[in-house]
Amino acid sequence: DAKIKAVEQLILDGRCDRMKTAADELLKLNLPESQANRASALFDLADLATYFRGGIIRGLGTLNTGNTFEYVKDVPVIVVQATDQSLDIRLNRRTYSYQVDEIPPRLAEKLASFSLNLAKPDTVAGLALYRLISKDIDLEYKKDAFEKLREVDGQLSQVDTEMLLKVAEELFPL
Repeated sequence: DAKIKAVEQLILDGRCDRMKTAADELLKLNLPESQANRASALFDLADLATYFRGGIIRGLGTLNTGNTFEYVKDVPVIVVQATDQSLDIRLNRRTYSYQVDEIPPRLAEKLASFSLNLAKPDTVAGLALYRLISKDIDLEYKKDAFEKLREVDGQLSQVDTEMLLKVAEELFPL
């Protein structure tokens, strides 16, 4: 129980650098079925969120200083600087700087779209779970994240989406 709680805390803290490894360690333990199911769902949650985060980082890698792209429809931004861990953009004559885990949800989704197919079920689930573990997510994004998870129910190979949704709702209640 203590190890499961520790992994849950890493997920709640948005610790993408450690949560997948810690969840993987849970899977190696000889757990009773109920704990094994939860551990598996925690691993899937960590794995999919980390996958989406990786897409954001790969998207950042496609950017060069001076590139422009539409943040949202009809709102162009200019890349001031991009690294695999940060982004500086210019919008309406103002520069905004973000570390990878501080990038606003819509901008994160746009960056991920440069390297991931946002229509694939694993990417949809990854987006939803990444939103949930992100700091300062608003209620509408949280509701949308759960809706996206429901949309991919049964479409993810080797993932019990029902259990994944249950665990996500327990960790991130509305």
